[in-house]
Amino acid sequence: MTKQKAIRGFCLECGGSAKDVVFCPDPRCLLWEYRLGTGMDGERYWSIMEANRRKYPKDVAELGEYGLSPSLYFDRKGTYGIIKRSRTKDEDKVDHIDQVGRL
Repeated sequence: MTKQKAIRGFCLECGGSAKDVVFCPDPRCLLWEYRLGTGMDGERYWSIMEANRRKYPKDVAELGEYGLSPSLYFDRKGTYGIIKRSRTKDEDKVDHIDQVGRL
């Protein structure tokens, strides 16, 4: 099993459905940026996100209820950096421990 498939499987188990994984409300999770089985820096990620934006407009509109901006999910410019800068090294360690504990 590849790393991407393992992460995708973990996210599906945690979220419950493919749609829940796409709209995962926990961008501070260490696996969040890889939840679709590909990194945010690839075209495949953005084509998946754009397809889901068109398919689930109501879910996109509801992101604000979680205190999340749709631009976090759908704006290529700076999204990856926002997520990386939102965590400190100590928080990464704690998040990693939490992720391993959930396995």
